[in-house]
Amino acid sequence: MKVRTALNGILTEDADTVVASASSMKVATTKPPTVQELNDLVFATILVKHTKSNAIVLAKNNQLLASGTGQTSRVDALEQAITKAGKFGFDLSGAVMASDAFFPFPDCVEIAGKVGITAVVHPGGSIRDQDSIDYCNAHGMAMCITGNRHFKH
Repeated sequence: MKVRTALNGILTEDADTVVASASSMKVATTKPPTVQELNDLVFATILVKHTKSNAIVLAKNNQLLASGTGQTSRVDALEQAITKAGKFGFDLSGAVMASDAFFPFPDCVEIAGKVGITAVVHPGGSIRDQDSIDYCNAHGMAMCITGNRHFKH
């Protein structure tokens, strides 16, 4: 358990002992991830677990392309990651995206799809999960859901 002080109190977090694996991911879209995308989704999930929330990780061919960390919104984290990838000259076509928490709106998958990301993984659990799934289905993207939120403060 981690304990941190906060204004007028403390924050406690249990250790995140979940280990990412392909078998722990449920395909939520009509298009499943390719073998390489699935490998990259597992890799990105491992990285996002250890990244300060709100976190987005972009990966391709088992390489971290960029991450957006510690932002107040998931959209801000994604935009930070896309900007970082661009500064290093990384091509996001065929990359994957991992999020440490669910997408309450389809905005992140829309932004990701427009820059070439082809597969997404997140914990799921939003009452609006179907909106993101529908966007992925309509745009040929794969999405997996883990059921495990990796939220790190």
